[in-house]
Amino acid sequence: MPLPNDITSDRMPDVSKDECGNMMVVTADGLAATFKDGRWQPGFLFNSLNWMNDFYDVTDPDEKESILSAAAEALRQFRLRHAKHVDKP
Repeated sequence: MPLPNDITSDRMPDVSKDECGNMMVVTADGLAATFKDGRWQPGFLFNSLNWMNDFYDVTDPDEKESILSAAAEALRQFRLRHAKHVDKP
């Protein structure tokens, strides 16, 4: 399941995680979501060396779908909160 409104490619996002429970979702067009310290946040919150050395690809389709769904919902909520904050006079 691609992240809604965030993907311009048909390619599935890359989903990876580390042994500490941190997760990364990166789309083909470079958008990213990170699960760190118990919450999803937009962007790439790990340096590339950590990501390359400590993270591994999620290959189980059910686990990948679950992570993508959680990331998509968290980012949707983030955009809603941000839009409300920006729209205030």
